Amino acid sequence: MTNISRRQVARYAAKQLADGVKNRKVAQYLAAYLHESKTSRQIDLLIADIALFLHQEYGHSAVQMSSMHELTAELKRQIVKNLGITGNLEINETIDSELLGGVVVTSAGKEYDGSVKTSIKQLKALGN
Repeated sequence: MTNISRRQVARYAAKQLADGVKNRKVAQYLAAYLHESKTSRQIDLLIADIALFLHQEYGHSAVQMSSMHELTAELKRQIVKNLGITGNLEINETIDSELLGGVVVTSAGKEYDGSVKTSIKQLKALGN
């Protein structure tokens, strides 16, 4: 079997997704790759690589937002704009009561943690 790098697989998967291939079919391909290459522990890296290629090569940005309460569509757009995330946006929102307030945003190559929970941790660290 020829060794195929994780990034090569990620680039291929990004192209398939951009071309409209069903998510399930791409997921099956990725699962087979991870199994055959015995690299299932790298699944998070593979997904991050796919998101990066989708953004860089196809202008698609998947944005994950977590907050304590549901955000309005306008507030989501403003947050994305302020963070400089561009392209064809797909915003997925998660409600996380442990954040206490604020927002955590993750996108290809970018992460912003403006949660109250993290701010409290940082203040405690300064006091030690």
